[in-house]
Amino acid sequence: MTRKMVLLAALMMIVGLPMAYAQAGAGKPFGARDPKTCTDRKAPAKGGPSAAQAAMYVACDRERIDDYNRLGQVGDLKVDVAKPHTFNIYMDSAPNIDTAQPVYGIRGSFKTGYCTAMKDGGVAGKNCQTADVPVANGSCYKDNFGDWHCTLGGAQLNAKNDQPPLK
Repeated sequence: MTRKMVLLAALMMIVGLPMAYAQAGAGKPFGARDPKTCTDRKAPAKGGPSAAQAAMYVACDRERIDDYNRLGQVGDLKVDVAKPHTFNIYMDSAPNIDTAQPVYGIRGSFKTGYCTAMKDGGVAGKNCQTADVPVANGSCYKDNFGDWHCTLGGAQLNAKNDQPPLK
C-alpha cells in the first residue's frame, strides 16, 4: 500500500464512511472471514447491553465492505459497559438515535484492519493493513426503530501493512 492509501484508510477508520452490509461469502474475495452481521438488534429489550452484546454490536457496526471495496475488520475486541446516562446532544449524537432512551458509555480495546480484494491487487495473506487500538471509547444506544448500535474508536498504534486478515 502506498503512503497515500495508508493515510486515507486511517482517516476513513476515524471518520467513517457509508458501508455496505455484508452477505454470506463476502469475505472470500479478500481471503478472509465474512464480516460479522447482527440479524437481531433488539436484545436486551430492557436495561443496557452486556459486555458480550456490546462487543457483538461494535463488530456488526464496524465490519463492512466500504465504498472503496475494502473489507473492514475488528479482532481481539474487549468491551466494558458503564452505567447509563440520559441523552446529551453534545456527547451522544448519532444517526437516528432515540433521544428518549438512555445511552451507555463503553470502553475497551481492539485490533482493526482493512483488506484489499485479490482482484484489486491484494496478495493472499498480505492484503491487509492492521493496527492496535489499545484505548478506545464509545457508546451503545437504541435507534428510533429500537435497534441497538455500539460505536467504539480510539488512536491507532502499531500500524502494519502486508498483513493477513484478522481472525
